Amino acid sequence: MREREMSRGKRKEGDKGVRENRMREREREREIARGSMRERQITKEKQREKEGKRY
Repeated sequence: MREREMSRGKRKEGDKGVRENRMREREREREIARGSMRERQITKEKQREKEGKRY
């Protein structure tokens, strides 16, 4: 992972749209984080339902 990030940084050096690319990457990371949070909530709810059936 770190090697890929380093290569990305080298490619972006000298580009005029460096800031735009960084903003886009941050937005993508935020969207992914939101999706993972939703999935975690759903899994927690399912676990609670299973536990409720057990007891």
